Amino acid sequence: MERFEAAVRYLLAPESDAGTQRQAMAYLEQVKASAEGLGVCAQAFAPGSQVSEEVRFQCLVVIVHIVQNRFGELSGDETQCIKALIATWMGSCASGTCTDPPHLRNKMAQLVTLVFVHEYPRQWPDFFTDIMNPISSGGCLYYDVFLRILETIHELVVDREMPHTQEELQRNGFIKDSMRATANGMLADAWYHGLSTYVTSSPETARRCMDVISKYIAWISIDLIVNDRFIPLLFNFTRTSLEVRAASCDVLRAIVMKGMDGPSKVALLQSLNLVEFGAAVFPTIKDADDVENAFGIAVASLHNSLGIMLINSCTKMHESGLEAGEVVHLIETAAQRMLPILGSEYDDISEELLPFAQAYLHFIKDSGPGPAERRNNVSALLHTVISKMRYDPEFDFNARGDQSDTEFEEFRRNLQVLFCNVCAQDLELFLEVVTSVVARTLGTLPAAGAHGVHFTDVELALYIVFLCGECVPGQHFSAPTSGVSTSTSAGSGGGTRSAASGGGSTGSMSIPGRPEMVELMQLVTNGSVILHPHSAVTLMYMDVVGRMGKFFRLFPDRLPDTLRVFLGDTGVHNASAHVRSRACYQFMRFVKMHVRNHLGPFVADILQTVQRLITVEDASFLDYDDQLFLCESLGLLVTSTVVPPDDQSRVLDAMVSPLLEEFILVHTKLLSEQDLGRQRQMAVLMRHIVQIITALTKGISGRSQLEKSGSAELLARALQIFMGSIQIPANKEIVRSAVRTYMHRMIVCMGEGILPIVPAALGAMLDVENCQNEDIREFMPLITQIIMKFKTKVAPVLEDFFLPVVQASLALLRVEVDPADENAKADQMALRRCYFEFLNCCISNSLAGVLVAPKNAAHTPEILSTVLRGGVEYKDAQSQKICFNMLQKLIRLWLGKAEVGLAGFDDFVLTQIVPTCFQSVLKPDFNPDDGWSYLVLGEIAALLLATYSVAGSTLVQFLQNVFFPSIPLPQDVALDIVACLESEDKQKVRQCLKLVSQRLVHR
Repeated sequence: MERFEAAVRYLLAPESDAGTQRQAMAYLEQVKASAEGLGVCAQAFAPGSQVSEEVRFQCLVVIVHIVQNRFGELSGDETQCIKALIATWMGSCASGTCTDPPHLRNKMAQLVTLVFVHEYPRQWPDFFTDIMNPISSGGCLYYDVFLRILETIHELVVDREMPHTQEELQRNGFIKDSMRATANGMLADAWYHGLSTYVTSSPETARRCMDVISKYIAWISIDLIVNDRFIPLLFNFTRTSLEVRAASCDVLRAIVMKGMDGPSKVALLQSLNLVEFGAAVFPTIKDADDVENAFGIAVASLHNSLGIMLINSCTKMHESGLEAGEVVHLIETAAQRMLPILGSEYDDISEELLPFAQAYLHFIKDSGPGPAERRNNVSALLHTVISKMRYDPEFDFNARGDQSDTEFEEFRRNLQVLFCNVCAQDLELFLEVVTSVVARTLGTLPAAGAHGVHFTDVELALYIVFLCGECVPGQHFSAPTSGVSTSTSAGSGGGTRSAASGGGSTGSMSIPGRPEMVELMQLVTNGSVILHPHSAVTLMYMDVVGRMGKFFRLFPDRLPDTLRVFLGDTGVHNASAHVRSRACYQFMRFVKMHVRNHLGPFVADILQTVQRLITVEDASFLDYDDQLFLCESLGLLVTSTVVPPDDQSRVLDAMVSPLLEEFILVHTKLLSEQDLGRQRQMAVLMRHIVQIITALTKGISGRSQLEKSGSAELLARALQIFMGSIQIPANKEIVRSAVRTYMHRMIVCMGEGILPIVPAALGAMLDVENCQNEDIREFMPLITQIIMKFKTKVAPVLEDFFLPVVQASLALLRVEVDPADENAKADQMALRRCYFEFLNCCISNSLAGVLVAPKNAAHTPEILSTVLRGGVEYKDAQSQKICFNMLQKLIRLWLGKAEVGLAGFDDFVLTQIVPTCFQSVLKPDFNPDDGWSYLVLGEIAALLLATYSVAGSTLVQFLQNVFFPSIPLPQDVALDIVACLESEDKQKVRQCLKLVSQRLVHR
């Protein structure tokens, strides 16, 4: 024992070095494995033992390990030794002499439970009698130990979240059956004793007792708890005992969640009258301290479970053909009683009820027309949801991203689901409520002034309009139609406003689109909202118009105020970097998606304002990403229909030419710069210039629009300048990545006009002699875009670049990767997939001839062998699918057509490609039930059928006489495969291959 104590001491001593601690740990592991370990550690619990608490705990660790792993190997004396140790320790708890701390009591409870599962009921039938006899005289300490044992029994025997073997499940079932027969009644008596005795003197013990009851209710007889003893006691606790109120609610919730048939569950819930409980007890919660808040959460959780169980019971009764009218009434009452709790000022309380609210709306949807009070419930629910979406007045918008911000945003998103579900359930009611709420807030702004309404109310009104843009169906702002003059009410307090302008008659134009949405946006844009000084209002206003911008096509008189929001001191010139950034992004969206061709009178002012903010060398006020959003906005406006073509060319040249001059100047300086830091700064500056010019081209959708703008020569010159700068001595990838993006844009803008530049551009974009994995992966999307865009027109260029790209890719794929380096393995898989996609892109776009071009034909067999390996060797189903897909296309193009394909391709198909199909399916790691593998099987089936459609009997003879015998394949399986091929049904072939894999590999 002395050596064991010394090992524990060295292990836990702060001054022990790592070597000493390892030696101590090794000794303790030896004790666990030794035959003498039990005897050594049992000494720590002998009467009169003076060992430390730490040593006692480590001794328990050893004994628990022995019982867990070698209990069946112990002799009778050793088993009795453990039981005696337990009895001695339990006796010390009953007498009050035990001083062990909670963590040691937990470990002893684990030991007791491990012996229990091995010995009860056969070898230790009196287990529960033995541990419950001292309860009445053992005091609070012993009762605490008793509860810890029951908790551990629940974890090891009952808890479904704990993984168990089939043998353990059978053992646990036998234990529960035995407890039901003999022990559970005694346990209920013990629980009642504990609650009655300790609720005042030791509330924590009473709370732990109720936690245990809550866990056991799921599988014991409900009558043991739902009776005249327990239920009055539990309800009394919810009213009088602050420390255990939440725990008593948890017991009631466990009763509610008890598995029962529908009618029995409803009868139980009616007998407890829990529908009224939450609403009755919730007002007694006085403040937000921990105890009261926990009780509020528990009440909400109880009511949530009650509502969901009522709905589930009603559904079961309907499915069984039983009358459920009374249950429907209970559900409606429960929904009504839910609302005050859902509307609690504490979000963590409200959040507990969101599942019931969601289930209630689904119930309404599924059950059809209901009782009269239902519409009132839904209306009140919507009002509550809207109210809960309001920011707390003390919310700190300057601390965005902290925990409270994240939690509230998540809570808001959950409420949004309910909000949109009400919209889907009853659109008329939804719009009625929303319009009323928004009008009540925004309609008072003109009279109250910007400071007269709290920012949380204004932001909330804007937010629900923003959500309406997502969930209200149909065209919100369709084109105006001629008709009778109509005006749109701006809601209470807001007077009336014209549908065409801020006031007066609309002439002959009727309200366009959905009138309610028009009214909401008129309230949003009434000129008063934008005067509110709080940034939260400004941000939400920009979000609303970014989503609902089509409104301004019909009401252009509202544009000036909105443009001032984006481009004035409230937006891109705001003191807050966050607001400036959001203004740049939302202004770009506003222009791009909604009003690009409707800003004619404002283009000149917008250009002047925005251009002042584009500062190539300075991102201190507006960072580069935000500047790019503004540049994209400029590009969209300059190339819009409201700007004449001559002006487009002039304006673009005025913006781009100075940038090109700056780019050339910086590039020249960089070539002679020696300081590495300055080199990098210059490369970043060059990248930013390229990005700005790229953003300015976002408004050009194709070659015809480019020619119309008169800027084709300008943008082609820019590309030539950029390509000449790529091979800088350092930081070349910084510039090259931006030039690559510009090249992607020019392929779209210039169309075939870019073809003369393509050879030089591709050569500049990839140095095949010195490239890395990432270089090729970033280059592949560019060359595949060119192939897909121009197809055979780019064949001469591709013949020159094809082999160097392939060889560079294969060289990098041959590099050995450390099996432990997950990032390197992922990079290699990504490169391999890019390589296969490149080959497939060539074949799919009428460029398979590149593979057999004189420059490449000698290497094509090697390339095809890499494709075959891709179908078999790598655990990447996506790559396998690509490989078999391209092989199928080659078979359709070349098989039986020696004059256009690869020499010897027919033999290659039979001897290499067809066997590869079956090798892939018969690999041990091929999972035929996986989704991606199912797609691979489809490609293989298509490949075999493509071969059969040309080779026919030749393929069948090869399979039957050569390949199948070489595997070997059972005769019946071989016949099935041939029969499926002859049916020429892809689904049959795929299913046959799946069955082959399941039968021969995954039996």
